[in-house]
Amino acid sequence: MKSSSSYLKYVDIGLEVDSEKNVVATYLIEKAVTSRLDGLAFLGSVAAESSTGTWTDVKTATAGANLIAGKVFAYDPAVGIAKIAYPIDLFEPGNISQLLTVIAGNAFGLADVSKLKLMDISLPKMYLASYLGPRHGIKGVYERLKIEKNIPIIGSIIKPKCGLTASEHAEICFDAWSGLASEGGTHGVDMVKDDEALTHQPAFGSDFYTRIRLSIDAMKRAEDISGRKKIYVPNVTSSNVLESIRRADFVARLGGDAIMIDFVMGGCSLLHTLRNQDLGLIIHGHRTLFAALHRAQDFGVDYMVWAKLFRVIGGDQVHTGTPAIGVMSSKKAAVLDIVASVTEATYLPSTSSASGLAQDFDGLRSVLPICGAGLDPLTTEKIVKELGPRVALFAGGGVHGHPGGTRAGAASLRESVEAVHSGTSFEDFAATRNVPWLNEALKHFGAFDKQSPNSDAGVNM
Repeated sequence: MKSSSSYLKYVDIGLEVDSEKNVVATYLIEKAVTSRLDGLAFLGSVAAESSTGTWTDVKTATAGANLIAGKVFAYDPAVGIAKIAYPIDLFEPGNISQLLTVIAGNAFGLADVSKLKLMDISLPKMYLASYLGPRHGIKGVYERLKIEKNIPIIGSIIKPKCGLTASEHAEICFDAWSGLASEGGTHGVDMVKDDEALTHQPAFGSDFYTRIRLSIDAMKRAEDISGRKKIYVPNVTSSNVLESIRRADFVARLGGDAIMIDFVMGGCSLLHTLRNQDLGLIIHGHRTLFAALHRAQDFGVDYMVWAKLFRVIGGDQVHTGTPAIGVMSSKKAAVLDIVASVTEATYLPSTSSASGLAQDFDGLRSVLPICGAGLDPLTTEKIVKELGPRVALFAGGGVHGHPGGTRAGAASLRESVEAVHSGTSFEDFAATRNVPWLNEALKHFGAFDKQSPNSDAGVNM
């Protein structure tokens, strides 16, 4: 029989908490109907299991151990949100794995709770100081691309995701970068990246090292033709961290500018290791796997946690979700909060966030928000209206799906940015320009529904 009295020692509702001496976490918690714990002991079970406790009192407990015990200090039963303070001395500085083990570990297996979701975290400055933060951030990425205008960065993802040979991949990269520049027309995108599942697949002719060499050569050709800086973002993710380091180092030695990692799948440890290598590369974070942990309403880890950790550890640009536009599950208010958390010097949660926690990032650089999945030239204006112009827009199908091919698609996406910058709708801009690729883009992409189907609070389409 579990002891309610043992767990209740970890509950102190109304306790005044110093945010500079504690890691604070908010959770959605609900007591299981089968639980026999008394009162708020089910809340205490989470704090106990996450810090120093267990299901009964132990004779080995010390005064020192009690000093680092987590405490539930706030609870709103109307929404099921609890706040737990974990004393800073419970944590090893510079060890995200240990941090996550505490705040998102064994407690998720407790039988006494039927809902448990880690919603947000707040980290004290002394803990932040043990991480490097972004090397480049928004300002550095824009400087690397030599973009002085207050406009979105645009990129493309190579499609199909997998199955292209290294040479086929490189030529599609070239087409996306160059657009119609070789014909005296509009140049293409600023960045081209690998998709999340593409790493080293020689079975279909996509050896990592060959693909990177050919793609960087294609990048340089596109720069010569367009007269603009271009960036290739290869995926260096590997479960063998040493191999990821080798791949990143290879990119740097070839004169590359950036790398991508699947930072949730590969783990914060992979991101942390590559940031500490300090190769000078822009680190792009793809969030694949996050939905398996985030999307369920009752259990898991909200993406807000991953986004904040990405910034703290030191990534430069990250997928934040898109505000109610595209093919992915997307809640507008949540995306706006995510974007604010990676861009603002001090993040203050919106009034719509019952679980949000403020975070002073203590001078850490801002991270460039990335929107993607279901974007095309007609979505540029809508996203900029919601998020502002300092954002990266990545389109796969919205470039390669153009009836005129990749070059026409990339040029159309570029001209959608010009339209926004001039204060003109894409429809009016295309009508004024009256060129085949824009007319085709308007007709083709205009036939697709842009609204995320479960967005609840969407945008004006």
